[in-house]
Amino acid sequence: MADLTDAERADLTAKLQEAERRLHDLMTGKAVSQVASGGRSVTYQASRAGEVAELRGYISSLRRQLGMSGGRVCGRPYF
Repeated sequence: MADLTDAERADLTAKLQEAERRLHDLMTGKAVSQVASGGRSVTYQASRAGEVAELRGYISSLRRQLGMSGGRVCGRPYF
């Protein structure tokens, strides 16, 4: 892993925070869209299983670039 400049580290950290926030919104149902037309309204969750998997991979990649240890990314708890 190459050493990061302060600017690169800040950029990757911001991207990681944004990706984690998006994943959290998808996992908690906050990523919803609402469409209204002709007096009717439809609300739907915009997540797809593929989008969650892509985000988890992206988050893992950002963590590796920042030198963070692996570990699980915000997922469902296992008992």
